[in-house]
Amino acid sequence: MTGLQRAGTPGGGSRQGKKGDYGYEVGAGFEFYFQSFIFAPEFKISNGLGDVHVRDQNLRYSNNMGELKSRMIVFSIHLEG
Repeated sequence: MTGLQRAGTPGGGSRQGKKGDYGYEVGAGFEFYFQSFIFAPEFKISNGLGDVHVRDQNLRYSNNMGELKSRMIVFSIHLEG
């Protein structure tokens, strides 16, 4: 899992996360046409709608968080030749 470590693994043990998530993604991009290739930058924002936090009484900081949602900002460049 990215960002969250499973309990019992090295570097983990303070919180757990669910494997699956659902959400929405919004983005915008442009295409610039050059003589020999196409340059297309794109900007996207993703927000998770579900709570991915798994509460566990045995973990130290598990009960301190109310909820944990995934968020991501992506900037990508596409080149076509």
